[in-house]
Amino acid sequence: MIKLLEKLQHFLFQLGQSILTCIKIVILSKFGSQKTPKPKDSHCYILANGPSLNESIQNHFSHFKGKELLCVNFFPNTPFYTQLQTQYLVLQAPEFWLENVQQSYKDNRKVLFENIIQKTNWPLTIFLPFEAKKHTIISDLPKQNKHITLSFYNPTPVEGLQGINHFFFSQKLGMPRPHNVLIPSIMLALQMNFKEIFLLGADHSWLPEIWVTDDNIVLLHQKHFYDKKISKPDTMKKLGKKDRNLHEILEKFMLSFKAYFEIKAFADKQSVQIWNATPNSFIDAFDRKKLEELNG
Repeated sequence: MIKLLEKLQHFLFQLGQSILTCIKIVILSKFGSQKTPKPKDSHCYILANGPSLNESIQNHFSHFKGKELLCVNFFPNTPFYTQLQTQYLVLQAPEFWLENVQQSYKDNRKVLFENIIQKTNWPLTIFLPFEAKKHTIISDLPKQNKHITLSFYNPTPVEGLQGINHFFFSQKLGMPRPHNVLIPSIMLALQMNFKEIFLLGADHSWLPEIWVTDDNIVLLHQKHFYDKKISKPDTMKKLGKKDRNLHEILEKFMLSFKAYFEIKAFADKQSVQIWNATPNSFIDAFDRKKLEELNG
């Protein structure tokens, strides 16, 4: 009897989430307007910015040449951008287009967009949430470089009953809570109908890098492959402004790791294989495969 009540409680909770998701979809999502490019290959390599990516690319550089490559955030600031000529770039954080953020975010994105405009001489599709479409800093990018195409996606959080979730995923109306840029990156790769997706630089090894000061300030050392030798611990901010508390950071991490299991279930239904080829990754949802095995 207790187990039956627990199952009923779980079902009702998920049903409630599905109802809320439907409301969010109606209010936030754009219907029938998301367009994704058609790739030339069935394999996609997602290059996240974790500290292991530097070694992965350097040790297997020839393997990435000519492949369908999707990069994220500040990857265009690195030499690998022009060396590999990645075809796709995913941006998720509102700090890339909002005006009401700290000056450091504005400075960083200015450098990023300047690099994209000046360096890109091959076809590049930049994926962004629909919210970014109305901001001039984004809409002007194709005007400044004819090789750039913008593609907008629905980042609306989808939660609740799995069957309903998968329907919204397939219609491109939402995705698991996009608490980091890797989540929309994988979902976009699925929407482009890649049959195999390989994850690099998806370390997600943040947990040992958190601590709290005597002033109750929560610091997190987020290392990226391009700055892991010079990066420093810092607070994690909301929308580039307010510092997050510890429970908020841990909740963000929990939802991210949970989202990968939701993505895997959807990918399995689509007969898509997602491989985590990141050395020592904390992500436990996807099957592992080493790059050495691919090269062999």
